[in-house]
This record gives sequence, structure tokens and C-alpha cells, in this order.
Amino acid sequence: MDSVASVVLLLILLACVYGTLGRRFDDNLLQRLGMASMGLGALAELWHITQAGEQITRGELAIYCGVLAFAVGIAIKVRHFWRVEQRYQRPRAVR
Repeated sequence: MDSVASVVLLLILLACVYGTLGRRFDDNLLQRLGMASMGLGALAELWHITQAGEQITRGELAIYCGVLAFAVGIAIKVRHFWRVEQRYQRPRAVR
């Protein structure tokens, strides 16, 4: 269970870093600070699992999976709206 939690936390960390530093996610300062703090929290939990040898509960794993599902959902939404925006910004060919 700890290896699954480690993978989930690593994916949360990567999603938060990409969302915080990426230009596609047009958000405000509080959202960026929230994502940065979630990424730091995921990094701290990942360290506790891998280095300190702490065991996690099933409830913690469920919370991690829920946060990951939320992050993936936001990434899909941002990608969709970015692609729609790019489609309408392209110059039309003159016939």
C-alpha cells in the first residue's frame, strides 16, 4: 500500500508543479499558492513514507487518490479549453 501511495503522491506533486509553473492554467494568486502548498505537502508525505518509514492508513490513501483524481480532472479541463481557445485564435485561410 505504501508503494501505491508513493506513486500517487509523486503524481500529485508533478501535477501541482506543472499547474503552478505552467502558463496554460490561467488562475489567480490564491489558486497558485494553494497548488504550491499541496505540492509541498505531497513532497513532505512522500518523504515520510519513503525515508522515515511511516505507514499510511487506508483513509489517507483514499484522500490521496481523491486529490489525484481532482488534479487529473482539472488538467483535462484546462487542456480542453486551451485547445478550444487555440482553435478559434488561428487565422483563417483566405480563399
